[in-house]
Amino acid sequence: MKRLVNQIFLIPILFLLAAILMYGIFYFYFIEDVSKKEFKKIEDLIVNNEKKVVKANLDGIFAGAREIRVVAYDATKEVLKSVLDQVIRNYVYFDKGEEAFFKNHFNDKLFFYIISRKIVYPKIYQTFMKVDNKNFLISVLNGKKYLSVEKKIGDKIIGVAYKLDLIDSLVKNEIINYIKFLNLDKDYIAIGEITNWYATKGVFGKIVYHPIKYYEGKILSLDSPDVKGNFYKKKYFNCLKEHDSCYVEYYFLNPQTNKIEKKLSYFMIYRPYNFVFVKGIYYSTLIKQVNKVKEETIKDFYKFFIITFLLLLFFVILSFVVSYFLSKKLASKVLEEYNILKNELFERIYFDEVTKLPNKFKLLEDLKNYKSLVILDIEDFANINNLYGFDFGDKILIEVSKFLRKRFKRVYKVGSDEFAIPFNTKLNEKMLKKISSLEFEFEKVELSFIVGGSEVPDLYITAESSLKLAQKRGLKYLLYDEKYKTIQKEKFEKILMLRKVLKENSIIPYYQAIVDKFGNVKKYEALMRVKYKNDVYSPFIFMDLIKEAKLYDDFSKLMIKKVFEDLVSNKIKNVSVNLSFLDISNKEIRKFILEYLKKYKIGERITFEILESESLQNMEIVKHFVKELKSYGGKIAIDDFGSGYSNLVNILSLKPDYIKIDGSLIKHVQNLEYFEIVRLINDFAKEFNIHTVAEFVENKEIFEILKKIGIEYFQGYYFHKPEPFDKIS
Repeated sequence: MKRLVNQIFLIPILFLLAAILMYGIFYFYFIEDVSKKEFKKIEDLIVNNEKKVVKANLDGIFAGAREIRVVAYDATKEVLKSVLDQVIRNYVYFDKGEEAFFKNHFNDKLFFYIISRKIVYPKIYQTFMKVDNKNFLISVLNGKKYLSVEKKIGDKIIGVAYKLDLIDSLVKNEIINYIKFLNLDKDYIAIGEITNWYATKGVFGKIVYHPIKYYEGKILSLDSPDVKGNFYKKKYFNCLKEHDSCYVEYYFLNPQTNKIEKKLSYFMIYRPYNFVFVKGIYYSTLIKQVNKVKEETIKDFYKFFIITFLLLLFFVILSFVVSYFLSKKLASKVLEEYNILKNELFERIYFDEVTKLPNKFKLLEDLKNYKSLVILDIEDFANINNLYGFDFGDKILIEVSKFLRKRFKRVYKVGSDEFAIPFNTKLNEKMLKKISSLEFEFEKVELSFIVGGSEVPDLYITAESSLKLAQKRGLKYLLYDEKYKTIQKEKFEKILMLRKVLKENSIIPYYQAIVDKFGNVKKYEALMRVKYKNDVYSPFIFMDLIKEAKLYDDFSKLMIKKVFEDLVSNKIKNVSVNLSFLDISNKEIRKFILEYLKKYKIGERITFEILESESLQNMEIVKHFVKELKSYGGKIAIDDFGSGYSNLVNILSLKPDYIKIDGSLIKHVQNLEYFEIVRLINDFAKEFNIHTVAEFVENKEIFEILKKIGIEYFQGYYFHKPEPFDKIS
């Protein structure tokens, strides 16, 4: 009996142990499993939302950098206009001759020039450079570029030019100052500069600005990993070669905690200056609030666990009740903090900071509820910002948003000066005309709108397309038409066709004979043809699309490869191959050509034709490559000579073997003026021991005239049409 009584005493002990075991299982399962999963979901959501915020933030900074560059170029242009006016006034009273006048007004930073029938001083060539859809006149003198402004005075053009490097240096400094200003608002942004896109190891750039000052000037190396051994610099460097932005994870010293922490950074490249904007997110910062609540709650649970362990025998039921309320407290705290974070993120992601209107991201989510969309653009808003400043511009945007909200149920701010208005009804031109006729005045500044509308899916893309097309055509409004979509579809189908041509190697070299004055064939020029299904096309009808789709290098390499194969197989004895500057600037194509010449010893049978009409942007690359070609016996021809603004010094520096006179001159050689031009080109070539080839010789009469001039070789339909090699007689 005593033994049974003693055993009865074991019951509460066993119950206590069972209760402790059950409670322990409940406690650790809840805290270690369920809680962790829920916290992980919240953390992932916060990280993804913050990534959107960072991207939107850097997108705005990128737009600001572009605006700084355009403003700097415009401002310099205006100053040059004033300087030019003063120079012209001085020039009128200058009596020592034109060259003497311009020599007197010349230095490395700024110089003046004159262009007339009798003189071009100093010797320059000119081109245009596009900066954010604006064209600027560029003069090149001694290999250096200058921003130019010109004015016509009688039969002369007088111009002033300012060194472009100085403007770009100013722009780069302004961009850095712009980032510094943003960092005053605790926007932790840094700038790197890529100095070597061809690097495969070692240094590829440097840090030009960093909120932590001792990082400035630090080199960026592909061989430098983070503390975990991750070569994150190589990862974003390779990404930025093909893309404009990317996210990369790595470990870095957090200046706020002075600890090495996991970091997610967004890298965005501004290609005109090879600037890389960087904004990072430390994971510890993102989940700080969540961890704070989690730590407090776990502390409460530990306290509670100790108390209930001591009093569990008497308060088992109470402990479960308290556990329930603590669980509720945990969920309530997490939900409360999460809702605060979610609302803050929602405001930052979905609403415009200036006007407080819902933004483009919100519009894209809401568009499924609407049948049509109108986008308004404030005319000449950039000029308003330039004249009155960005603060005044922001005031206008706020007032315009109020103006539109009074007239329309829903209004979104979708761009720097664009507003979107969705409708649940169909659109017509009458509605668009009425909207475009809205006029608004603020502090004596009158504003008007350009309007694009669409009821064709995708609403935002099609409405934006109609707005851009209206701006391009100089219209006040434009309703999207299905035919625009058809044009885009046809363009897409052509790109698919071109990709299929590459995949199936359906590029065919056609050959056209080049003959001497007796009609004897001396060589053939290889001309690319594209075969699709049963039709053969010239690639020039697709060339803009080929370049836009980034297929040019593949087309060019395949064409060169097929011509080389014909040479190696002796199907063609001597051939000319066209090379553009895009081909020469492509390191892979240069390497492919030189390796083929070295391996098969066919250099003496090839003439490489370089287009004179193209802008040779880096003569050093061209000169070096030409020198290598000639070392293998290759010959050089300048194609389409006379079609562009030739820099004869550059052309002669290539030491060409042939000059191919452009067909636009040959076709009209019966005309006295064209006859004299062709004769002068031929005399010029003979002076430098360069052979001449006339293109587009279409009949006997032209042939006879060219022989009298002294042209050595001829090419055209009069002798031979381009044909595949198996049809060449």
